[in-house]
Amino acid sequence: MRRLAGLTAAAIAVTSLAACSKGATVVSDGGSSSTARGPVSFSTEAPKPYYSQGVVIANDKGRKVVLDPSLPVFDPPLTGDTVEQSNWPVAGRLYSIKELIGVFPDAFTIALNPQGPSKVQIAVKLPNAADASTITTTITSVGSEDSILGAYDQQRRSSQSIYTGADGKPSDSWVYFKDGAFKTQRLSRDINKWSVVIGNGKVAAQLQVETDGFSELSEGIGDSDPVLNGQVMPLIMQLLAARM
Repeated sequence: MRRLAGLTAAAIAVTSLAACSKGATVVSDGGSSSTARGPVSFSTEAPKPYYSQGVVIANDKGRKVVLDPSLPVFDPPLTGDTVEQSNWPVAGRLYSIKELIGVFPDAFTIALNPQGPSKVQIAVKLPNAADASTITTTITSVGSEDSILGAYDQQRRSSQSIYTGADGKPSDSWVYFKDGAFKTQRLSRDINKWSVVIGNGKVAAQLQVETDGFSELSEGIGDSDPVLNGQVMPLIMQLLAARM
């Protein structure tokens, strides 16, 4: 029942929430409603020469990280290296409308649509767009930090062996980020799909984040992908990192 509490869908016009956004508070890494958690130590692997440092591109829309202190900071109990699925973080509580206004200050509407306890979709209606653009976040595994990072690193090495060219660089669709980028513990990107690990020094979660329909994010032809990948998604990753 505890996980079902976060499953109510919300569809709220941005214009009606303008007053609420003024009261949002920016807090430090992993802040909760009562205390702010400092930086967390976690194991890292030596970066490859082609790893991205994780740079946020400057923007003129006012996009920024606004952390909502009313959201939980998840710390589920461990049983060995695993977390019972009934104790996983609730996907519907990974974001709030208040936070998403910071990411999409130019949106007409923003909706949070939970699709079960481990999946949530953000639907954003952008100027000049006929349909809503979406960001879908799925929690795929939760367990001890060592087990989650170990599994991720093994998969990353496997992917690199397959999707790396003769020049030693990954194929164009793959981007690997230096461990710790955007306050996450692990991060990589394929076409419209991000794989991310967040954690608190003891427990970690791996999530998949998929984007769709953001061609209207920029007025310039072909400019939407850089805006999405360099302005929007770095902010989304920082919001996720704050949840553990």
